Amino acid sequence: MELRNLENTPEDLKMVERPEMVGMHVWWMVSKANTGSEKILFDTAIFPAHVNHGLHRHPNAEEICYLVKGSGYHLSEGEPVLQQEGEVVYIPANEWHGFHNHTDEPVHMVSAWGGVSSIAEAGYEEWSDVFPDVPDVSKTGAGE
Repeated sequence: MELRNLENTPEDLKMVERPEMVGMHVWWMVSKANTGSEKILFDTAIFPAHVNHGLHRHPNAEEICYLVKGSGYHLSEGEPVLQQEGEVVYIPANEWHGFHNHTDEPVHMVSAWGGVSSIAEAGYEEWSDVFPDVPDVSKTGAGE
């Protein structure tokens, strides 16, 4: 057993350099790199006011996202869905999704990814890499 928290888990500063994650804060609480896990990836993320996580997908991993604090629009292949504190969303593998904090307050989200233990194993792809000529709807303030 291993206890993980924000004091013993460094923030992933490389992730927030990605164009679709500017302004976010991400900590990989459980991963192959820091715990040796083989089939679980668990993160916590802070979305400051009015910050987006652009459209992306991971073909090899399902994901669940639970809002610990705040609310925002979870973006998907369909209409944006308002997710509020205490609610969870399920995202099937390979589905395009993102998140938009439309509020003046930070949002705290925790996510678990099934069947993988790293973002590389998940096959993480950004919208702009797959569709360079098609605008990412998360950049337009969808849901407001």
